[in-house]
Amino acid sequence: HEGMQISRQIAQELVRAERWIPWIFRGVRVIVILGTAWLFTHIARRLLRHVRSYAMRAMDRHGEASQPELEKRAETILTVLAKLASFVIWMVALMMALNELTFNVQPLLASLGVAGLALGLGAQALIKDWLGGLLILLEDQIRIGDAVTINGISGTVEEINLRTTVLRSENGAVHVIANGLIVTISNLTREYAYYVFEATLAHGADV
Repeated sequence: HEGMQISRQIAQELVRAERWIPWIFRGVRVIVILGTAWLFTHIARRLLRHVRSYAMRAMDRHGEASQPELEKRAETILTVLAKLASFVIWMVALMMALNELTFNVQPLLASLGVAGLALGLGAQALIKDWLGGLLILLEDQIRIGDAVTINGISGTVEEINLRTTVLRSENGAVHVIANGLIVTISNLTREYAYYVFEATLAHGADV
């Protein structure tokens, strides 16, 4: 009788093990997935740090600029790229982890697709502003302190962000211009500048 009871207990333990061992393996695989995502994020950030010097050279190819300004522009660009890379890596890792835990991710993917489409349509202006800001920074079209005319608005550049460019006009007014709406930029102080004026003189005056 005792032998049968022991055998029954062993059988119950084996049944429990059969239930939990697969979950243990799944948990280990989830940990590996998350660890790999962390590693890829770390590698992506290190690679972007190596791209920093290239980005600074690309922005400085049109002329001289102060080192702090170039570093600020490069840091702005690389911060956005690092956040984007981290978001993509962790989203993929999350989907893989949920799949390992036997969650049905297809409805979630469909919902994310619909939400992403709606968000993309609603954020078109924001994405356009970011792309415009990236191009302004990469192509070094304007710099802080430049006297410029943007879309007919004249002033001194006070800030260059990914989404907006801030100008201060002669009367002290601050103009915040969305980068995605910038069509024409006239830089009046790139490397050198002229001031053209007309004067009326009498015929007998000494020029």
